[in-house]
Amino acid sequence: MDANEVLEALITAIRRAETILPADVAAALKAARDGEQGTAQVQLDAILKNVDAARDGSIPMCQDTGIQTFIIRVGAAFPYLSSLRAWITTAVRRATREVPL
Repeated sequence: MDANEVLEALITAIRRAETILPADVAAALKAARDGEQGTAQVQLDAILKNVDAARDGSIPMCQDTGIQTFIIRVGAAFPYLSSLRAWITTAVRRATREVPL
């Protein structure tokens, strides 16, 4: 396993998490919009337009991207266990510049 491959995979995961809403969530928002009217429908429509803009422009869906949290499951004998924290930190720093967060 190459450190650059891991970094690129982490950055890709961060980018996806910040810019692409899961299809089931988008469908639920569309269903909610279609069931509303007035201000609620306008607001849900604005959210959906923002979701599309984020996906198409590879930009975060929200100005507040929150705190990055990683749950990593590996065996105790995983040979790169001591490198994971540094790789994640580097990936978040790069994603902050590249996505940007």
